Amino acid sequence: MVLIQTLSLVLFFSLSIIWLVSRRGKFFLDKKVKPKSLVEVLLFASLITLLILVISQLLGSKPLEFFLDFPYEIGLIAIAEELFFRATSTQTIGENPTGLLYSLLMPLLFSSDFLSYLELVVFFAAIHFASNHLRKNWGLAYSILFRIFLIGILVVQNQSSSFIIELLLLLVPIYYYSKLFPNKAKKWLYKLGINLKDGSLIKQILIGIGLAFLIFLIIQIEGIILTPLGLQDSTRVVQTVSSFSVLTLLMSITLTPIAEETFFRGFLQEKIGIIFTSVLFALAHFAYSSVVEFLAAFTAAIILGLYVQRQKNHGIVPTIIAHSLINLTALLIIFVH
Repeated sequence: MVLIQTLSLVLFFSLSIIWLVSRRGKFFLDKKVKPKSLVEVLLFASLITLLILVISQLLGSKPLEFFLDFPYEIGLIAIAEELFFRATSTQTIGENPTGLLYSLLMPLLFSSDFLSYLELVVFFAAIHFASNHLRKNWGLAYSILFRIFLIGILVVQNQSSSFIIELLLLLVPIYYYSKLFPNKAKKWLYKLGINLKDGSLIKQILIGIGLAFLIFLIIQIEGIILTPLGLQDSTRVVQTVSSFSVLTLLMSITLTPIAEETFFRGFLQEKIGIIFTSVLFALAHFAYSSVVEFLAAFTAAIILGLYVQRQKNHGIVPTIIAHSLINLTALLIIFVH
């Protein structure tokens, strides 16, 4: 298997280099680098990762084990694929024949049985669609970058099962505003409430600390009320969090607050209001199967939502800080107490 993949790599590289030299690298960067192109690269990589994860979950299989065991080797093969299929084959025999050839041929190199072959056919077909779109719109360099990001996301996702969801929560609203305001990254951030010029950073940090303290105090009161009712089930949260990987724990105080506040307070709240946003935010935390966690998430969402609503530019920097501090406090209670 490894020999076949190595020979394929050499063949793809050799044929592609010969073709690219004759074209003088024209297809590498057809257009000026723009922020929207990078957002599309990450979004495509995230969506395809989610697609294959859903298929694998439904079928109970693991078709990407080889990709995770040899990420660097797969990275080289991915670059060779882009040079051969997207740059060379697409320009000679056309997009549709290339897509069909790519989707049916590449899975043969990585599948161990017919079921994994079918899964990988879907996977590689999706890759061809995304790569071809990026190549046509932004240049070959972006389809190559997409393949590198895809492998990176798969590797990180293997270490932290929540990574892809958090990444999509961050990317979807950014992509939405990138469509409304093409290539105006500052406008995207402003619409999402990320504005460091809205007062000093120290001021926003202090507000974030104040919000976190208020939320934590109310959550403690809720816990006291729920205890005599027999609804104090925080041990479920402790058991779940204790099983998290180190990467997931680090994400809970970094990527998670940024992604969730950007999506729920910066994007969704403006569309559907505080109450519905808070309910959805609480439901997203019901994966712990804990009434305490559900109520705590709903309480936090209401308070953070009210703060954002009262701000002139709906700034979410203090809510990101508060969210991070709340999660950090929870981790310290679980692992240090």
